[in-house]
Amino acid sequence: MQAVRQQPSLVLNALGTAIAENRGLGSLLPRLANELLGENLLVQDVAKHWLGDPAVRARVIPDLERYFIRRAHEQTARPGRAAPGPDASRMSSAERAGLIEDIEINGASLVAEEKTTLGTTPSYGPNGLEAKPYALRVFATAVPGGFVVMPGGLAMTVDAGASMALTAPDGASRDVWVLSDNAQPAFKSLWRPAIEAAQIQRGPREMPSRAADNLFWLGRYIGRADWTFRVLRNCLSRIEEDSGPRQNLQLARMALITLLDRENATPVVVPPDLDEPRVIAHLARMLMTSTDRAYGLPQTLSHIHRVASLTRDRLSLEAWRTLNSFYVGRRWQPDAVPRSIGEELDLIDAGLGVVAAFNGLTHENMTRNFGWSFLDMGRRTSRALNLSQLLLSAFRLAPSTVVGPEDDTGRMLFVLELADSFITYRSRYRVNPTLALVLDLLIVDETNPRSLAFQLAALSNHIDTLPQTGKGRGRTEVQRTALAMLTDLRLADVLTLAEQGPDGQRPALVSLLGRQVERIPQLSDALTRRYFSVVEKEPRWVRARSRQES
Repeated sequence: MQAVRQQPSLVLNALGTAIAENRGLGSLLPRLANELLGENLLVQDVAKHWLGDPAVRARVIPDLERYFIRRAHEQTARPGRAAPGPDASRMSSAERAGLIEDIEINGASLVAEEKTTLGTTPSYGPNGLEAKPYALRVFATAVPGGFVVMPGGLAMTVDAGASMALTAPDGASRDVWVLSDNAQPAFKSLWRPAIEAAQIQRGPREMPSRAADNLFWLGRYIGRADWTFRVLRNCLSRIEEDSGPRQNLQLARMALITLLDRENATPVVVPPDLDEPRVIAHLARMLMTSTDRAYGLPQTLSHIHRVASLTRDRLSLEAWRTLNSFYVGRRWQPDAVPRSIGEELDLIDAGLGVVAAFNGLTHENMTRNFGWSFLDMGRRTSRALNLSQLLLSAFRLAPSTVVGPEDDTGRMLFVLELADSFITYRSRYRVNPTLALVLDLLIVDETNPRSLAFQLAALSNHIDTLPQTGKGRGRTEVQRTALAMLTDLRLADVLTLAEQGPDGQRPALVSLLGRQVERIPQLSDALTRRYFSVVEKEPRWVRARSRQES
């Protein structure tokens, strides 16, 4: 007997909503109201002029200062996400000529909006209360017999002197209060079930695909931030004036360039006139302030805030507040990053504290459901990829072929510190780092929470608990990939991995880690294909098998 599940209800915009949002219709609304409804337009829109009409272009171009030029349709209805329109009054002659050329070529997709004066609302700023322009968006819903405008609305701060679009750099929202002279009945939420229908629920068996996707990537970005902070701390501490061990600067330089170059088409260019410590400082500052580098702190912290805001209802209040400190704290802005190495190290330590606090809060406060599994899988995936690439870059060549045999110990110390495993190594071995022992600790030891094998074992365990379809048909693609990666490590011999070939390379180590670096993105893609729906034609859920099903 198949158990019956109640399908969730959705609130959707009616068909044609996206067409109605096209700004090009603004100039046609009065005529459409007369032609289709036989009445005048009750609420006038901001004056808009479609630039696909040659007569309109001839009238607008000589008087561009009166208008904002906007895209007729941006394919987004998200408040605050609309692109601001170019203002010809603030343009140079060359920019104005470019705008006119764009109007002449692409006029059919552009609209000229007349500038208008907006109302203001008191807003608290650095200097106390100040007047800020705002816009109010109201919503209508279909009911039997017509439409009803819902009470209240969404108010947002808008750019001063801008058009009526809800766009502003800060995107600050405003509370909207609807007052009434009459007593109002008690509010009853439609989400609240009758007491007779309420049932005890533990470990929900369903999760929206989009929520699982967001939690997975939140884990990925948290792991990326943690690794970036550790690379920065390990590299900058080597050139810090008071206590920096000025050694292994070539490895520090390599670690920084690897992060800066990852997922970027433009390679890093190092100024040729800088000595090695100044190169490290330059690369570290670029990683902390560059907004166009995928692994730079500005993009990473921005992604963390964006994805965390989408999963806020699945995080504890403390976890959300902890992560939000990256967004609200002025010191994390690229232009506010300190310039002295000591202050940079203090900021990095604070960032590591935020990440560690979030990881601890999710470990202690988050229910062990599919959401927690995907969050942890994202974190493990990021940690496994970063560690594999570091070990491959650091040990693929014997140190004697690069900088001399005396640097062998220093390179291993650098990697142990970066992988947060130096104390563990010292507690086990009373000898200087030996490559076979280091590789055992960082690659194949499943009891070390920072090792590669620990990450893959955790990933495999999570994947095995996820809902599987086709029972009895063998392992899925995701399970096969995870099992192959973990088995590869369990069969590895660390003595063979540490062996040096005649060409100075370590072929067994290069082969093993090369396969891991190749398979980790494949595992992430397989998870995406199986559990995350990028374009959802209907609601998709991450489901567990029910014991009521047979």
